[in-house]
Amino acid sequence: MHTGEDPYVGRLSLLRIFSGTLRPDTTVHLADRPDERITALSSPFGRQQRPMPLALPGDLVSVAKLTGARTGDTLTTDGALIPPWPLPEALLPCAVEAHSKADEDKLSQALARLAAQDPTLRVEQNPDTHQLVLWCTGEAHLGVLLDRLRTRYGVHVDSVPYEVALRETFGSAASGHGRHVKQSGGHGQYAICDLTVEPLPGGGFEFVDKVVGGSVPRNFIPSVEKGVRAQLLHGIHGHPMVDVRVTLTDGKAHSVDSSDAAFQTAGALALREGRLPGQGPTPGTGRRGADPAARRVPGRRPQRPLLAPRPRPRHRERRARHEPGPGRGPRARTHPLPPSSCAPSPTAPASSPAATSATPRCPPTWPASTNAPPDAPPGSPSHRPRGSPMPPAGVPEG
Repeated sequence: MHTGEDPYVGRLSLLRIFSGTLRPDTTVHLADRPDERITALSSPFGRQQRPMPLALPGDLVSVAKLTGARTGDTLTTDGALIPPWPLPEALLPCAVEAHSKADEDKLSQALARLAAQDPTLRVEQNPDTHQLVLWCTGEAHLGVLLDRLRTRYGVHVDSVPYEVALRETFGSAASGHGRHVKQSGGHGQYAICDLTVEPLPGGGFEFVDKVVGGSVPRNFIPSVEKGVRAQLLHGIHGHPMVDVRVTLTDGKAHSVDSSDAAFQTAGALALREGRLPGQGPTPGTGRRGADPAARRVPGRRPQRPLLAPRPRPRHRERRARHEPGPGRGPRARTHPLPPSSCAPSPTAPASSPAATSATPRCPPTWPASTNAPPDAPPGSPSHRPRGSPMPPAGVPEG
């Protein structure tokens, strides 16, 4: 038997007759599910379904709306069963989630139809990681399933990283001290208990009471166990804890402030702060095991880390930073050289060429009352600001 889907009929099962005669309105038996009733028989011919009055051995017939039968099942009227053929085991997990809200509404029904058609597909809702996991036989199988979801049923899904469900346990004996004391206006809370935790391979969880002298009242011992069991669901690092034996050894109670809720909290704190003998408190667990650097003192702001002093710029860099660049600040004025630098050389005559070339030439300046040489016409390019020098010979103006 093979189960498929038809867009107009719905679930359509394809049967092969091995022995006997199959007629409409016949009740057939399944191995581990309720009986089914066959309403009508039809012969598949391409996309058409031709009605058949009966089916003989060797025939292939289609039967609609078999709710409990799946691929690989044997339908019988006398109890004879054919063992199913071996199928590969699905070993590749893939976590998926719906792409949108509309896809989420159709995802469960589409996966149920795919699982009915494909016996190698296993759909799992992991209770620990709360992920929807598809177990497939390989990458090609996974690609075919995702393509069928998108093309046949119009469901778009996104693949997400698969999370492994981990478990916690103790590798050796440890002890824990739980102290839950709160005093406020009115009724307070007071509960202290000491626990010893031991590994119990394959034994699940066991709670032992060894309180001597009535330090913990008898009516509060079940409260400690209830708090320990609640903490086992979350563990110490966020995963469920298994295979441990917890022993209540000592504790303290108050005649007024002790209560059931207080001892539940103290039991959970004692298990969360479990540590080896001679080891300090577990950092980040409870008040006794909290990191001292992470505590906040009431009325005091948390101390911020000190920042390294900013290095001061060197003298040249600071000077270059404060000097105006080109196009910045007021326009710089040029001044003529001092008279001592313009004097002729005393070692050579003024008429010799060497003296002329070695003697620096001073740029002539115009009187402060005029803006241009006397022979320059008004508005010519040779007009300069007051006191500006004349450019050397061979250098264009501007």
